[in-house]
Amino acid sequence: EATIVSPTYFPAWKNAAEILVNNKAYAQAIPYLEKALETAPTKVYYAKGDALASYIFCLIKLSEIDRAKELIETQAIPENKK
Repeated sequence: EATIVSPTYFPAWKNAAEILVNNKAYAQAIPYLEKALETAPTKVYYAKGDALASYIFCLIKLSEIDRAKELIETQAIPENKK
């Protein structure tokens, strides 16, 4: 409901995703995590990283290892560390 009332509110998307992850509904959590990544505030440095870690976790649980690796390589590793 919170995602409908405020579709750009990061905590609503992240919290909805975490409820699904906690209930092992990994595939269902992915769209919520994608939206959380889109709405993550840039001034809260850990927000995007937290959502990204949950997203990668879900992909691994769903055996989507190549997709998880791609996200790690393109999103999680800073350019100066590659």
